[in-house]
Amino acid sequence: MRRYNRQQACIVFVLLVWAVSFGFASGGDGVGVPWRRMDPAVRVLLQGMRGGWEGLSADQQQRLQNGARRWLQMTPGERERAQARLHVWQQKSPQAHERIRRQFQQFQALPPAQQQRLRDARRQFMELAPNQRRQLHQRWQQMTPQARRQAQAEIQRWNQLPADQRRRIREGYQKASPEERLRMRRHWQMPSPDAPRK
Repeated sequence: MRRYNRQQACIVFVLLVWAVSFGFASGGDGVGVPWRRMDPAVRVLLQGMRGGWEGLSADQQQRLQNGARRWLQMTPGERERAQARLHVWQQKSPQAHERIRRQFQQFQALPPAQQQRLRDARRQFMELAPNQRRQLHQRWQQMTPQARRQAQAEIQRWNQLPADQRRRIREGYQKASPEERLRMRRHWQMPSPDAPRK
């Protein structure tokens, strides 16, 4: 019998977090798969679950198998990032876990177009230099609840504009002189990037 090593334990834990915490859609028919009929590579990853496999619901079994298949398709870099995210997850409090689960469920309930806009916004945020992301985060933390609500409303208004119109506005802002940028910020009621924050 093959020994169950630390990496496999980490993999199983990652799969469990994905399957149980976030409740990814199973994509299955609700019928469980007996351990012996499972793909051998998936069985190796889920070896630690063998003893309790039959006690899991068909949906849980399907989600774990789907997660294992995703893991097997990942590149080494993707696996490394998944393990890093797992480490961050383990450091969070149970309250933070619950908040993240709720946010994920709210995200899943959004229409596909809105989900895509949020993914795009996150991608754009992650493309910023680390110091720019830190500055934005600090600005957000210093805002009053009312200012945050107003900013969220403005973001929602911005996101409702057609993509080509947002692109033209961004390009125009980048090409504008400092005086024109000031006028544009006043029109859009945007604070100056270097203005002191209250």
